[in-house]
Amino acid sequence: AEPGPNTTDLVIEFLEERLKGDPDDFLSAGKLGNTYLQQARENGLVNSHTNAERWLRAAALPGRAIDHPRIEESARLAEAQMRFLLASDLADGGRPQDARVEYEEALALVPDFAEARNNLGTALRNLGDLDGAEREYKRAIETRPGLAPAHFNGGAPLEQRSLLPDAEASYRETVRLEPAYPGAQN
Repeated sequence: AEPGPNTTDLVIEFLEERLKGDPDDFLSAGKLGNTYLQQARENGLVNSHTNAERWLRAAALPGRAIDHPRIEESARLAEAQMRFLLASDLADGGRPQDARVEYEEALALVPDFAEARNNLGTALRNLGDLDGAEREYKRAIETRPGLAPAHFNGGAPLEQRSLLPDAEASYRETVRLEPAYPGAQN
């Protein structure tokens, strides 16, 4: 006997049906996108990645009318998080230019989103923009001084420019903040 559908497949089926009834249900679109993203990460399915991107973009469409300030704030934070997840997946998929755009969108919504700044720095570094990368790492550290990945990543453009004492100081700060940080001890 063939195995039945797993929980992820059932969630996807349920959310897709819900969206057929209400295509503007951005919360369900976001959940569906995140479910596809999880499926893509677990199984490496290309079509899951494509579906995740589609639904996360649909959930993050601008211009949704929300009247209550707390709900609007929550929606803004949720949209920033969805864009961050999409950007991270795009970056992992070797699409740094697309990731850059999504990180910038997340930061337009939540300017003090330190993790997004850090990852934007990495996308910029991967695109060859060392000045932009260094700027974003510094801004991430200004926002959250204890963010070890920003200190570690901030050392890379300095090292690439042969500013070794500055790079070393950045790596030392990483180890001080998080002694077991991968790669910081080298």
